[in-house]
Amino acid sequence: MTLFHVIQRVPGIAPGELERFYRLLVERSERRLREVACSFTSEGVEVSTQVRIGEPAAEIVRATLREAVDLVVMGSHKVKPGRRERGWGTTSYKVGIFCQCPILLVK
Repeated sequence: MTLFHVIQRVPGIAPGELERFYRLLVERSERRLREVACSFTSEGVEVSTQVRIGEPAAEIVRATLREAVDLVVMGSHKVKPGRRERGWGTTSYKVGIFCQCPILLVK
């Protein structure tokens, strides 16, 4: 199992300008993923972690292709019934459309 997190890149700002900011976010994300991984490894599940910086849906889809992933499990938020169109731009919607493997959304 791989625990995967994508840090959204700030649009319109050169990556070098926020290098320290991204480095801190990556360090924090890696630390948090390691903490979560411990609950699985203590039960005998082999776990790896990955943190990427970029556009979340694109990075997730790339990772599934690169790693030949069997299943993506990701969180999803509720979309209000009267405003369903707002759900079309979510990361989970984009991953569901472009990913080649099955997706399990958890609310």
